[in-house]
Amino acid sequence: GVAGEANSTATKRDIYYARATSGTTTFAAPAALATAATGEWLSKPSVATDGSGKWVVAWERVGPASVYGGDKDLFYTYSSDDGATWAAASQFNLNAMVDDGDDYA
Repeated sequence: GVAGEANSTATKRDIYYARATSGTTTFAAPAALATAATGEWLSKPSVATDGSGKWVVAWERVGPASVYGGDKDLFYTYSSDDGATWAAASQFNLNAMVDDGDDYA
């Protein structure tokens, strides 16, 4: 699988992924993995796998001060079925809602 970022509108950027099923070299059309709120920028996705169907994607989120303090925070999601389904996104640091220090991908 692969992940990338793209502007979904002029005021937000989302994270997308594409996957190829086992034994093929053709990727499916990109699908949204994490959707930003207006004024949020999701960027710098990083992908890791164990080679046995488990995947993790992490990214950096920057947004308005009214959400997660307006600083840079790190989020992630994971899949246990080769990217067919993904868990809800979670923040790495438990104080993401209240801290004002940047975290970097």
